[in-house]
Amino acid sequence: MLHKIYETGGLYDFIYFIPKICISFAVSYVITIIIKLIFLSERNIAQIRAQPTLTKASKISFEARKKLVFKYVIFFILGLLFLVFFWMLLSSFGAVYQNTQKFIFENTLISFGITFFYPVFFNIFPCALRICSLNSPKTNSKYLYNFSKVLQII
Repeated sequence: MLHKIYETGGLYDFIYFIPKICISFAVSYVITIIIKLIFLSERNIAQIRAQPTLTKASKISFEARKKLVFKYVIFFILGLLFLVFFWMLLSSFGAVYQNTQKFIFENTLISFGITFFYPVFFNIFPCALRICSLNSPKTNSKYLYNFSKVLQII
């Protein structure tokens, strides 16, 4: 990266950084999925709702509450540790290689923008396809609906 900056004379070469930005986004997306699977509380609440009697539900809710408190404490501790670690990593790299601070900042902003754009596109687009398929009386509406389900999984 440093040699490429030297070769371009300090100009930002967006084409060169696209693979790095995409890899960064993909890794962060996979990590986000793993974190959601581990720390979300939907499964615990669904387990409580599935109980046939109120007494069973209250027993399970007490255990689920303890699990949720433990999950949330671990989540916030890990989140703070990761924030401190990456803040130290970026600030130390920026302190040592001062000429690359602009490029690190630009790449971070682009990756941050993609992170915000991706959920909007992949949540609104399947919803719009589903609405079109439900309002359309044609036989192609079934294919649109199934395609929207596939996009929703992604």
